[in-house]
Amino acid sequence: ECHLLYNVTTMASTWNTVATRDVRLLEHQLGQVFALPHDYTFLNYLRCHDDIGWGLDYDYLGSYMGSREVSHKKYLNDFFTGKWAGSWSRGELYNDDPRLGDARLCGTTASLCGIETAVNEGDAGIIHKNRYNKPANTYDEDTRVSIAKLYRKEYRGTNFTEFAKIIQEENGYVQSRSTIYNILREKHIRSPQRKKHKRVKKED
Repeated sequence: ECHLLYNVTTMASTWNTVATRDVRLLEHQLGQVFALPHDYTFLNYLRCHDDIGWGLDYDYLGSYMGSREVSHKKYLNDFFTGKWAGSWSRGELYNDDPRLGDARLCGTTASLCGIETAVNEGDAGIIHKNRYNKPANTYDEDTRVSIAKLYRKEYRGTNFTEFAKIIQEENGYVQSRSTIYNILREKHIRSPQRKKHKRVKKED
């Protein structure tokens, strides 16, 4: 009988919040934990010797952000290995499978939250990276309009994670994914959601 459990889902949801700057998934997950019987005891932690497999609630993520499991995992792994523009993380991938688009992430708290970058590159390294992470309303109206127009004209129906990656790589935009998400929402563009199949009632 186990009296103390690793709270691995809260750990992964916390790091998801770091990468997306969006607390909704973490708030949702904590609500589920708090609803459990009080005799359950969890050990909360940021990192340990195990890798991160991103066992998140993708149905909930998809309901408000339009994220798909594979593309969202790739975004998180890209962010925490420093491949995503604006990332100060220095994690490493384990069991990377390009065919499935899946991998597991390794890294200490210091490596993932930017302390390693700050030690090696100084404050300037972190400040330089954070220029990508300005709030949406700090960008001029022309930039916000152009991003919204590009989505409506060429990428309608694309989930916001993929759209952010595309316009960074192909159109030269430097805004973070969360900033692009907020700009699109500000322009009344809803994220695509998975279609829910209605259950057919059986006749008696």
